[in-house]
Amino acid sequence: MLLPFYLERWKLYVSENKQLNQMKETAWLFHREKLQRLSFYLWWRMMDHHRENRLAERLAVIHSDQRMLLHYWCCWHVQTTDCLEEREKEATAEDFFRHQLLLKCIRFWKKSAADQKAGRDKEIQAIRHWYRFCLLRTWSAWQQYVQKKQENWKKQLCADVHFHRVLLCKALNGWKVYHQITRQILYKVDEKEKKWRFNLLRSLGAGEPGSRFKCITDNRRTKLCWKQNSILVLFIYSMCF
Repeated sequence: MLLPFYLERWKLYVSENKQLNQMKETAWLFHREKLQRLSFYLWWRMMDHHRENRLAERLAVIHSDQRMLLHYWCCWHVQTTDCLEEREKEATAEDFFRHQLLLKCIRFWKKSAADQKAGRDKEIQAIRHWYRFCLLRTWSAWQQYVQKKQENWKKQLCADVHFHRVLLCKALNGWKVYHQITRQILYKVDEKEKKWRFNLLRSLGAGEPGSRFKCITDNRRTKLCWKQNSILVLFIYSMCF
């Protein structure tokens, strides 16, 4: 009877242990989940705090940049305004200086122009006087030159007339001599030609036909050379004379 009782008690103990273990496990899981939630909450709060800090830093940087930009813009605006005013003053002073310088230049130019005009008038008068003097000297020199030229031309004309007369006389005498010599030479040539024909006829009467033809051609060549030589001698004699 004890064995069933102990078995029942053992089963009850085992079931209680199982329930206790389940409860411990449930409690552990709950505790772990609670710790996880707490850790997540703390991490979330820390990240939110970091985010807020970074956002505040960014806003501070942006605000500082805006303040610096505004400060720089104000400084630049003031400097630009001062620079523009200074440039306007410089431009006004430069215009005034240029105007004064232009007036001085105009006055100086007028004075220089008057002085130059007076000097030019004097130079023109001096040049005109010099031109007149040169013109008178040139005219007198030209008259002397023309007079000498006329005298030289008259002398040259007389010399040319005398030279042409002498040359014409020499040419006429030379033509007469040339004509006489030509007639003498032609007469001698005719005499020699007659003798040559006579000798040729005698030789042709006693010779052969081939030798006759050869003799005729040789005599013709000799006659032609003799005439050419005679004309050449006459030409050379006329050129030398």
